[in-house]
Amino acid sequence: MWIKSHGKGPTMRKLFRENRAIAVYLVLANFAMYFGFRVWQALFNNFAVERIGVGPAEIGGIQAIREIPGLLGFLVGFLVLALSETRLMALSIALLGAGIALTGWAGSVPTLLLGTLVMSVGFHFFSPANNAVLLMAVEKEHAPRALGELRSLGGTGSAPRHRGGLSPGGPDRV
Repeated sequence: MWIKSHGKGPTMRKLFRENRAIAVYLVLANFAMYFGFRVWQALFNNFAVERIGVGPAEIGGIQAIREIPGLLGFLVGFLVLALSETRLMALSIALLGAGIALTGWAGSVPTLLLGTLVMSVGFHFFSPANNAVLLMAVEKEHAPRALGELRSLGGTGSAPRHRGGLSPGGPDRV
């Protein structure tokens, strides 16, 4: 089980005992983020090419635009002046979900681009807020292990892709 502690010092297990609400919130939010991103990848790879007819040049442009929120990650520091880290995590998950929905409803390249941009803001702003919440919840000496254990949850949220995909068509075919 992923919360099992190995070696010295309990981490996630201790967090579950001492602050179950924040531990459950972190686990569910991480699962939702990683799973949502994998859903978006499969949706984008299938939908953009097959339904909208996006070619390699457009895919490259969309993927470049997808990285803009990552470059603007410093804005998270200003956002936490107005929002708590837990609320920023929730907002990030909501943006990720809205971006996935927009991508699914896209009928043109501009709408696909907008959905990708919204999803990317949620994806890139989630990680700093997530790390901040976890680092506030665990003791300093246990932080690296706790971060690693929580990241392992990402493997469960994205596992279907690594096992050959959700269908016989391959890793990104659904």
